[in-house]
Amino acid sequence: MKAFFFAVLGVLMTMGLIVVDAGDGVAEPSAASRTDVGAVERVANRAEAAFADRVRRLQPASALYFLDLLRTGPKARLSARLEDGSVVTMGENAELAIDEFVYAPGETRAITLRSLKGALLFIGEKLFGGDSEVRIRTPVAILGVRGTEVWVGPIDGATGVLVLDGEVSVGSGKGVVILGPGEGTMIGDDGSLSAPKTWGQGKVERALAMVALGD
Repeated sequence: MKAFFFAVLGVLMTMGLIVVDAGDGVAEPSAASRTDVGAVERVANRAEAAFADRVRRLQPASALYFLDLLRTGPKARLSARLEDGSVVTMGENAELAIDEFVYAPGETRAITLRSLKGALLFIGEKLFGGDSEVRIRTPVAILGVRGTEVWVGPIDGATGVLVLDGEVSVGSGKGVVILGPGEGTMIGDDGSLSAPKTWGQGKVERALAMVALGD
């Protein structure tokens, strides 16, 4: 129940429906009470997690918590495995917020990640057998993800979304497109969406290089 409350609180805060300050009746969760939602697997150069006025340096095996804001520096990479088995990999100068995380093995999964800037690769856990809703919010669109490997980030002067496996819906105030394996879309600053299109090998390689971790 506590995890569910914090998940709802995070979504409301993201939507601007709850603004937490010293005068509100709802207090922001303390660092000690926040839910553990995953752990770092690999780090290259500087990566950190911020919550309230606290910032901590991330290393392999560092725990990640609900409402963390993950940040990477120049030439950095960060790969983390979430409690449901999904893996997120961030490129350099990226920011990712964990806004919602509800997970009961085999029963329900509701995850909302907010990619604020930089490149992100999300590899979802495909064997989950219960109800599942995974969303990735960006400044220009919302991605609906199901059993998917998807990349999102800045490329060719816009925000690109590339599906490597599975299916993703990309929605904005301008409409919705559905992407299948190998297909991508480009999103303008106004939320305009290009028609689904198979990206060329060169563009795919440029995108994946933004989140690549060396051996």
